[in-house]
Amino acid sequence: MYVHMRELKKYVLDLRVVAVERVHERYVLLRLTHDEPLPEMLPGQFVEVRVDGSTSTFLRRPISINFVDRQKNELWLLVAVVGDGTRCLSQLHEGDTLNCVLPLGNGFSLKSEVGGLKSEGGSEPSALTPQPSTLNTQPSPLLLDFQFNGWGAKFPAELDNAINRHLYDEGRVRGQYVDCLDFVLEGGSIESDGQGTIFTTTGCLMAPHRNQPLTKEEIEARLLQTLCAKRIVWIDHGHLVGDDTDGHIDTLVRICPDDTLLYMSCDDPQDEQYEDLRLMAEELSQLRTLDGRPYRLMALPSPRPIYDDGDRLPATYANFLIINGAVLVPTYAQPDLDREACRIIGQAFPDREIVPIDSRAIIRQHGSIHCCTMQFPNGTLVIKNLEFRVVAYGN
Repeated sequence: MYVHMRELKKYVLDLRVVAVERVHERYVLLRLTHDEPLPEMLPGQFVEVRVDGSTSTFLRRPISINFVDRQKNELWLLVAVVGDGTRCLSQLHEGDTLNCVLPLGNGFSLKSEVGGLKSEGGSEPSALTPQPSTLNTQPSPLLLDFQFNGWGAKFPAELDNAINRHLYDEGRVRGQYVDCLDFVLEGGSIESDGQGTIFTTTGCLMAPHRNQPLTKEEIEARLLQTLCAKRIVWIDHGHLVGDDTDGHIDTLVRICPDDTLLYMSCDDPQDEQYEDLRLMAEELSQLRTLDGRPYRLMALPSPRPIYDDGDRLPATYANFLIINGAVLVPTYAQPDLDREACRIIGQAFPDREIVPIDSRAIIRQHGSIHCCTMQFPNGTLVIKNLEFRVVAYGN
């Protein structure tokens, strides 16, 4: 991938609030405009916002640039309401003024010939906002648009479900669109070896508010047909405290080259996750490949418990991301366990660079690196007049 760093002129502008849209109980989308054309802004940049009306927020708040709509001359900021400053921002009204310094930070641009990331290693992608699952078929890949319903109707998802069709209609992806919106399926809930075997968890696919009243057998038949698979391997055990996906496979067991399974383990009998992860390890030891051989099992350590406002977060080293030439490994500022996890993952991927990524901020959203990314097979993604959207956090 070719990345070009650019520096742009900075401005101090009084932007007018066009709308304040509450997209979730903790998130608001600020749509801002100006009488003059907005300055050029790039992916990766942010703005410094002055917070008026707060008794405790004296410094400007950095907010990532979520989207720039050139046709409407609008700047969008997605704000997580986590403190007094962002609470004040969430209470703005149409017509209010917001003083901003922009654009800040090191932006980047992509050459138009970049075709996207190649999905390797047999992993099925997961994303905070859905993207089409892709089957590489001839003469063109199939873009499978499954229904996303907020991880079992836990969160609003109506707008999310419009993304895939919009990408296709706008010519942003290449392939044959397949409407699978009558079936709920998240990318992180399935893991493929690329040879016909799909791993999933009973806890997730059989959870309430997904595909009921379908039976397990009916769900399996649908997966086999839609994903052109030969078999479905159901994992019945493995629970991470704080997980709101009902047990996505990409937080527990990952398929690696040479019939290798990396999986979450726990060696502390006092840990509340210990027993279920022990049962999962026993379950994995009984599995066989399509040709009858046992899998090569490699246990990943469990991070020591991480809490947010008293609630344990589902930290896991299994949620790594396979990219071209490297594996991005989530770490949690626990040097001994972080190093051990990277070492083990490096053994499973000896031909790739192992890149540790501090994921303490990401895990606060109950996911990690693989959960908030999307891999596009080479040639599927069309980059033209690149627009960008980034989830932003501020306090």
